[in-house]
Amino acid sequence: MLRRPPTEQGSKVLADLDRLDVITTERSRELRRRVLAAKYAERIPVQSETYAGTLMPEELRRPLIERALLRDAHPAAGIALLFSHLATVPGPIVDRALGREVRRWLADAGVLHIEDGRVTSALRLHVADGVFIWSDDPSGGADAVMPPGPTTVDLIRVMPETLSGSVADIGTGPGSFALIAARRGATRVVATDVNPRALELARFNARFNELTLEVREGDMFAPLGDERFDRVLSQPPYVTHPPSEPGVTFLHGGEKGDELAFRFLDGLGAHLAPDGIGMALFDSPVRIEADIGDRVRRALGAAPDVVVFSQPGIAMDRQALGYAALADPTFGQRYRDAAVRYRDHLERQRIDAVTHSLVIVRAPRRSDAAGWTMSIEVARFPERWAEALEFIRGIELAVAGEEAIAEAHVRPRDGMTMHIERAAGASRDAETRSVRFARPSIALDRELTPAGAVIFDLLAAEASVGSAILRFAKAMERPPAEVRPLVTSFVKDCLVRALLVPADGEVIAVR
Repeated sequence: MLRRPPTEQGSKVLADLDRLDVITTERSRELRRRVLAAKYAERIPVQSETYAGTLMPEELRRPLIERALLRDAHPAAGIALLFSHLATVPGPIVDRALGREVRRWLADAGVLHIEDGRVTSALRLHVADGVFIWSDDPSGGADAVMPPGPTTVDLIRVMPETLSGSVADIGTGPGSFALIAARRGATRVVATDVNPRALELARFNARFNELTLEVREGDMFAPLGDERFDRVLSQPPYVTHPPSEPGVTFLHGGEKGDELAFRFLDGLGAHLAPDGIGMALFDSPVRIEADIGDRVRRALGAAPDVVVFSQPGIAMDRQALGYAALADPTFGQRYRDAAVRYRDHLERQRIDAVTHSLVIVRAPRRSDAAGWTMSIEVARFPERWAEALEFIRGIELAVAGEEAIAEAHVRPRDGMTMHIERAAGASRDAETRSVRFARPSIALDRELTPAGAVIFDLLAAEASVGSAILRFAKAMERPPAEVRPLVTSFVKDCLVRALLVPADGEVIAVR
């Protein structure tokens, strides 16, 4: 991240981290045991806790969140009130969830504040993959350490479930990716950040989880020197920064918002080991002169293979209102002024739309290799590394040429169904055929030509593209050599659209 001077902002006072040593290894284990026993990580949020439930920001949902959770006697509800929503909670509810002794030493550590029998937490707690991640309230000002959010979870999901080798987490914040990587088996994990408070929390989180991290202070890749890693991860700040707004380390990515993200991509290649994998998730304004895939390729150079999964980002009005709410969670005059400044700045920058992108980069095994680029619009990001890898294998096949495609065995993506539709009373010639997904997939629904529908059905049934070519040629009463280019071109198109996937074989190894 860029270094910026601390700026007064927000209404929350950040927790004093100097007293966290009170939480010993034994106490960390006891708190982890109690929280896991309460099944806090597995709890299903009540309707008011989700944006979809009310279409309101959390600050406006808070009264209903507290109403629902205060009525819930389960310990997980009390933990959510205290550590997820930072609500003021009656002491008996906290004691039921954590125990009176735990409450006492958390207060000694400065994590809890107790007044007139009511308890408030100064830190948020998020549990992901069994890892406990302590962080700040994001409205706490310039140096606040942001908790893991939904976009952080998107990147955690696509990390391999088992890791080996070395991992670097750039702009680590509270250590989210670094801690998960260490828990999943990485032999060495380095976490960097420009914010000293973030590094202090990352160190505490490592000690709390009994995990080993190397924590280094500095801007972007500077703390790494010339070291290379098997995996490099980052979720750089990507919010556009109006000059009149105080800078927030975890939030602002530059005047347009994506400057830090492209600085990360520009330096990534020099820190990936041969065949190493880099991943980043960020927003970027839509540019008329070049799409996101072209811009990512220019930043990375010619060598690596690149996949860019993209979705439409948040609309401009929602962006302005959402980021203004961080500036003033009370929705007072400060909020009103900040909302107008954000919206005016977006207009001055001619930002009408943004893409929300997950970028996966694979370094070449040889320095003289030239990579491929695939940019795809998706309904959702891959939910696990195996799903991303399956798509990468499909691109490897698509660029391998007609001969390799003809010899391959491909299949439709899981969850796909074929639909045949026609208006009532219309002739069969008016039927349309399409492939669709019952739930959001990394592939989008697509209408097929009559010939495409036939080929698709054959590919689903045959042991190879070659045998599908023979059957299609027979059905069309054409020589196989004549229909082969049509079929292989169709397969290639469906591979790059993620509609078809290789049915067997590996192209790259999971690290």
